[in-house]
Amino acid sequence: MKIKTELAFALLFAINVGLISLAICNNIIQHQWINLPTNIIMILVSIYFIYYYIKIILCRTTEKTDILIKTSEILMDITSDMLCYAKNLVRKTYARPEIKLDIVCDEEKYLPRYANNTDACMDLKIKIQEPDCYFLRPQETFVFSTGIKVKIPDDYMMLIFPRSSTGFKLHCMLTNTTGIIDAGYRDEVKLAVTNFGTETVCLKDAQRIAQFMIIPRPYVNLNLVNDDEDFREGDRCGGVGSTGE
Repeated sequence: MKIKTELAFALLFAINVGLISLAICNNIIQHQWINLPTNIIMILVSIYFIYYYIKIILCRTTEKTDILIKTSEILMDITSDMLCYAKNLVRKTYARPEIKLDIVCDEEKYLPRYANNTDACMDLKIKIQEPDCYFLRPQETFVFSTGIKVKIPDDYMMLIFPRSSTGFKLHCMLTNTTGIIDAGYRDEVKLAVTNFGTETVCLKDAQRIAQFMIIPRPYVNLNLVNDDEDFREGDRCGGVGSTGE
């Protein structure tokens, strides 16, 4: 075995030590104790082979063994897996989380979209057949179709809010202020809109008037307790407006 090859193996195992160290840190942070013993064994084996190859380089020997070669190949595969693990870890840590949302859409023009990459919500559009404009009179409430149906994952929910321009420019609002779509709902998403202004508003087909986001839906377990000192600990007291004007 040439010195360059031995040096490459030593460097490879050094990289492997770094990657496994990253995995061990993540195990501790995420409390994934089941993977910790395996990763510790892997890092100890890698350190041993770093020492072994450095010893070969310093002694200028060409010793070869089938066991060493096979073990090196196995650890090379492990290194490749650890690289993929580190890549996925970085992506999950720093990348924007993604949720797969199955959607049925009548026409592409009604498909929700992000207006900007940094937006928190996707815009929802209203569906108007003929004519392509609905005149919403002052104090009138009308239920608009959106042209979409969604299948929300079981542990999530959809929240629907009005767009800023809907309130400020159109003087309209969602009748229920905030819409909540549960995971068990499969029918068309609809928007009840109220004109709280003093003038009639023309709402056009495929106009963006609302926006939605998908968030996790925790299950709340109620814990019945007494109204005592433990319960009142940290209470700032007061009612509405207790924090000041």
